[in-house]
Amino acid sequence: MCPIDSSKPFISKIYFVSILVSLNILNLLDLITTLYLYFRDLLVELNPIMNYVLQKGINFFIIYKIISVLGLSIFLYFFRNYKLTVYGSVIVCIIYLTIVLRNLYIVYLAALIC
Repeated sequence: MCPIDSSKPFISKIYFVSILVSLNILNLLDLITTLYLYFRDLLVELNPIMNYVLQKGINFFIIYKIISVLGLSIFLYFFRNYKLTVYGSVIVCIIYLTIVLRNLYIVYLAALIC
């Protein structure tokens, strides 16, 4: 995995930071919608690691989720000159977006039923 030639950046810093900010915003939306649905028994946490963390308590879950994605974002920022880092960050954003949209759809369906 070779770094990109620094004279011709693959993506500008501002665009990559925008991707990382989007990733963290989507993480917060996922956190909020997951907790909302989880405590209304409308959703089961499918990620076994996050399910275990959620069983340890809501405060631990919130702190763990925020710190883990924020830490990953900082790590990715230092490796922003690699194509794999940029592509992987975009793919993770797309995955988070689909999860958030699914959770919001479940919230919508639950509102229709009640």
